[in-house]
Amino acid sequence: MRAAYAFVKEREVDWGYLERLCTVVGDARTRSNFLTDVRIEMESQMALGLLQDKSSPLYYEHTSPRSNYLLLDGGGYFGGERKFRVSLYERCEQDGVNLLAISKNSPSLHDEKGKDFIATTSMLSPHGIWVYHPIREADKDVSLYGDISLAKLCEGSSRVFRCDIMEYLTNRQIGELLAPLTSVAEDPRCLGYPIPLWLAHDFSAPADAKLLQYLDQVEKTLVDAGIMGMLREEELSSSFADELHGVKYPFKREMVGEYV
Repeated sequence: MRAAYAFVKEREVDWGYLERLCTVVGDARTRSNFLTDVRIEMESQMALGLLQDKSSPLYYEHTSPRSNYLLLDGGGYFGGERKFRVSLYERCEQDGVNLLAISKNSPSLHDEKGKDFIATTSMLSPHGIWVYHPIREADKDVSLYGDISLAKLCEGSSRVFRCDIMEYLTNRQIGELLAPLTSVAEDPRCLGYPIPLWLAHDFSAPADAKLLQYLDQVEKTLVDAGIMGMLREEELSSSFADELHGVKYPFKREMVGEYV
């Protein structure tokens, strides 16, 4: 598992990551939930470390911390499983950092018939750049620390994203708060989506060569334990669907998902 960050200031980009090996047992949902929890915890740990480290590019000495934005990939939920650390929220509030959580999709905004509120709002809006705030206000009793909103950040793109605006920021003019994001949502690689989040996502993907190295280490351990042959037979007996979809290595299967 790798979690990455990207720091963008004008044309300057700095980045880094945390890595750890995870062993997950269970069905697809169990594995997904566990890995999501690990990823979010690593991202919280990394963000807190950057905010506290005076040598990091995120540390500021000037008197206007409001010019600093911390963008999280996901919903604005804090405290508990698959949620960011409450201490990260508290540190950003204490330092006056603009903390926003941006989701690429949000099943919670689908109605009982599966209709997507984001898509509906996008079709009805006559504007090229807009914000819809709030859809739902922050409610810390259910771990929601930010107002759920929608934002379209680029006139040349049809992409609309859920943007959770932390509760301590909602007394400000929301349009002015989100306006700086329009300048980082014009990169042609991800038009309409903030480039720091795109870069962090891109940096978080380990190279296949690295994953193959890990696979060799795991298989050597299984050979030494005397169970590699049995596991290989089990894999071959149930992996034909993966072969049809061009999946060659076990670590690719989680990316493809189930087909039924």
